[in-house]
Amino acid sequence: LYNDISSKDIKYVESLVSYKNERPVTIRTGPIGIQRTPSLEELPRAVFCIATALLGLHRAGWTHNDVRLPNVVHVDDGDAWVLIDSEYANKI
Repeated sequence: LYNDISSKDIKYVESLVSYKNERPVTIRTGPIGIQRTPSLEELPRAVFCIATALLGLHRAGWTHNDVRLPNVVHVDDGDAWVLIDSEYANKI
């Protein structure tokens, strides 16, 4: 999944920051954001970002399987809302 996110430049989805194949396996993803409910003014942008993320994932042959508000974070260094917690993602 994370290889596809990087190589296909899928926007607004968490990406792999680091990976250690040791015991225990360590995976760090980013960007770091704040989980909060978008305001009415922010809602169109949040919906756009998450729809863009889902479209990119589906075009790459993936389904997220856990799209819900707790898995959406706001990134402070821009006007981005990012879909996180992809551990339930599956190839279509």
